[in-house]
This record gives sequence, structure tokens and C-alpha cells, in this order.
Amino acid sequence: MKNIDCFISACDPGVAASTLNNLGAEPSVASVHVLDAPMGATAVLRQIAERTAGEWTLLYTKPTELSFVHYALERMLAVGEDTGAAMVYADHFAMTGDVLKQAPVIDCQPGALRDDFDFGGVLLYRTSALRDAVAAMDADY
Repeated sequence: MKNIDCFISACDPGVAASTLNNLGAEPSVASVHVLDAPMGATAVLRQIAERTAGEWTLLYTKPTELSFVHYALERMLAVGEDTGAAMVYADHFAMTGDVLKQAPVIDCQPGALRDDFDFGGVLLYRTSALRDAVAAMDADY
């Protein structure tokens, strides 16, 4: 079922094309949009909330190529559905030169969340929760 709308940050056209292809090949992805403004801006988040139609919205915040290990996105969806989570994030890998290294993230738990918490570059939101959060924003960031 195609129930994820994806939004990626503006980046190098070659990186964007590769990421578009990789996301487009995922069975659960309905659409992929390349943004022309910084992902974290309130106005951009409002645009995303208005444009997304799927049950889930994926934000890719890094300017580097994105690819998934087998069934990673399906696993993230399953965790989101099974737990009722509003947001799902996951460990990832980082390419340093020609070496692929693990880049694990810490579990989100009370007291662990702060302004520099690293969720990684792939953030999967339940669209209804994303829309509620954006609607509650009363300041421009």
C-alpha cells in the first residue's frame, strides 16, 4: 500500500535525483517532493502539512543521498502502526570516504530529549500528528 508522502531538503541535483529514485522504488511511497527552502522553517512545515495526503509523512533532512537497507521503511511503518507512535526514527549508517559506518541514535525516553537530540535524517510522522503540531505553532522558526 502506498501511504507515505516524502519530502526531501533541497540539495545537489544529482543527490536529489538519486534520492528520488531510491524513495520512488519503495513500495509504500506514494510521492516524493523536493523542497526549495530549509526543512525546519515554520512556513515550510506548514506547506508540507498542507501538501501531504498519505497516512504517513517522511521528512529527509540531510543533503546527502538516501538509501535504505532491505525492508527498513516497512519496519518503520510496522513499528509506528504497532505502537501508535506519532513519529518513528531509526539507527542509520554514515559513509565516511569509502567506509560505511554505523551511526546509532539513542532511544527517546523521558529526560533524554533536548534541543540537540539526534533523530537522524529520516523522520517518519503520522500525518495527523504532524498536522496537529504544525497547527499549534504560533512562532516562526
